[in-house]
Amino acid sequence: MGDGGSQGSAPRGQAGDWIWQANAAGTLVFAATVICAAVIGGRLDQLAVIVSLSLFVLGCVGFVWSLLVATRRSGLEEMSVAGAFLLLEGVNTRFKGIFWSLVGIQLAVAFTGAGVRLYSPLAFAILAPVFGLGMMSLWGAKYARFPARFHSSRG
Repeated sequence: MGDGGSQGSAPRGQAGDWIWQANAAGTLVFAATVICAAVIGGRLDQLAVIVSLSLFVLGCVGFVWSLLVATRRSGLEEMSVAGAFLLLEGVNTRFKGIFWSLVGIQLAVAFTGAGVRLYSPLAFAILAPVFGLGMMSLWGAKYARFPARFHSSRG
């Protein structure tokens, strides 16, 4: 399926918004802690590690949740991995842009923070983008649109 029109779009203020909003909030907290830790250091390094590891764990939970949702949906719809987990089909460009932008920001912050202070606790920052990928896959598994699976009556 293409990515235009209203495919895969949850209406504003509807169920799917909490996923990208949580992703955006996590990205903001992550960026603030890593940037502050990179500039100031000290105890902020520990805070950046806690935030990075927390986002990593939440991203893993998002992946497991999305696998469970996709497994349930796949019996009724012709789902694809590219559509459900990477938002490459069955999703309008608004949601694709939001999720991929947030993952890009997370990656940029993670590698910049870890690169600014090599061999420091900021190296844990590279784990945090798993959160963005997990939230993207959860949204795709729950809200991307796929064609119905047609079952043959022949047995």
